Amino acid sequence: MLPIGSLMKEHRVVEKSLKLMILEKERMDQGNIDVDAVRALIDFITVFADESHHGKEETILFPALRGKNRSYEFDEITSNLMKEHASIRNHLRTIKNAFQWFSEGDRESAETISRELGEIAAIYTNHVVKEDNLFFNSAMKVLSEEEKEEMLCAMDEFDLDFTINHYEKLIDDKYAALADSSCKPDKP
Repeated sequence: MLPIGSLMKEHRVVEKSLKLMILEKERMDQGNIDVDAVRALIDFITVFADESHHGKEETILFPALRGKNRSYEFDEITSNLMKEHASIRNHLRTIKNAFQWFSEGDRESAETISRELGEIAAIYTNHVVKEDNLFFNSAMKVLSEEEKEEMLCAMDEFDLDFTINHYEKLIDDKYAALADSSCKPDKP
């Protein structure tokens, strides 16, 4: 498999999430909110799309293309893709803040969540098409077979390390919270 194979598979999962984002945005625009769906979307965008998927692109794929002799302008498109990643992070940060406010009773913040979900969905819709149809295949043409193999190994290692670190942190956080709550004296 080419290194872009796993990234493109991840894009199919992102596309599924776009359907949920749009559906939830429409529900919110009608005055309904599925708190669990929004929480799941926040988690998905944070962990899967940004930290894992963007992480592999930004730390493995994009650096491998820097300085390559080519007619295709990888530096410019890579810069644009990085700006889109940053924009998604900014919209996500706004959603997280608005969701916190919503959880504390500010029902008007649902409008912010809805708007920002729409922004992320719009960015990702174009972003995925750009990477799948313009960037990935051209990128593979300038890499040697050895570089592709090294990249594939690096992505596998990234996934393994990411998964272990993600769940270790999750367990550590849950354990710490449980330990803190069990150490509190009972009220008389």
